[in-house]
Amino acid sequence: MADIILKLDPEIIIGLDTINRAGTFCSNLGNKVLFATEQGLYDNNLIERMLNVLEEAGLEAILFDEIPAQATAEAAENAASLARGARCDMVIGFGGLKTQYIARLTSILAASSYRLFDLLDGKREETLFLPYVAVPVAGADPFLFTDHLIAVDPRDRFVKIVKCPRLLCQIVVLDPGLSEFIGGKFAPASVFDGLCTSMEAYCSMKSSFFSDALLEQAISLYAKMMHSYAQVLLLFFSNPHSESLSFSRIWPILIIADTLAWVGK
Repeated sequence: MADIILKLDPEIIIGLDTINRAGTFCSNLGNKVLFATEQGLYDNNLIERMLNVLEEAGLEAILFDEIPAQATAEAAENAASLARGARCDMVIGFGGLKTQYIARLTSILAASSYRLFDLLDGKREETLFLPYVAVPVAGADPFLFTDHLIAVDPRDRFVKIVKCPRLLCQIVVLDPGLSEFIGGKFAPASVFDGLCTSMEAYCSMKSSFFSDALLEQAISLYAKMMHSYAQVLLLFFSNPHSESLSFSRIWPILIIADTLAWVGK
């Protein structure tokens, strides 16, 4: 199947093995990259694969993988300090939701003269930033196409909303091959989340003929998937690593639905 490329803001590339061309997509933004990721991705060699892709495209990658399980905005401040010291031209977030939030905040802090707590407290709104490239590994980021992000305040661990500069996210690479098998209750929950997102976008006052046509198909696919999960519920919990229930069959549709939701809104 051919890649799906949406010429929107940001540019969105959807397709199997699109990660292999991520370096080419990023080369127009500069030569030196702060590569923010999480250590859990070392287990399946995804980090090594992505670093090789960037190197083959002639990009120098500065690795930042110090994003703990309970990461706060302090991790973004540490990453931003590294990006400034290395004079990086862009930031790539490679991982799940936690990594995406940390990497986006890093893009702002790396070019900002403001303190982290000024942004968290809403006292300042930064307009300068390093271009951000999102390469999500799994899950759907509800803030990916918005003008704000969430961050955990290291002082009290409260969740804060931080305003993002316009055009912060330049490129989004969505490769379903990056997803892993998941078990437990996450797969059906992801399908239900995608269904709700698609329905919300379909009912939006800013929807168009284009978005409605695509969202109708997304809603239909989600309904079929939910029916399928109802039929194989016992199989799912007895064998959570069954190939027929691979998250790679769910995640692309969930991501595309979020993309369409952004178009509809």
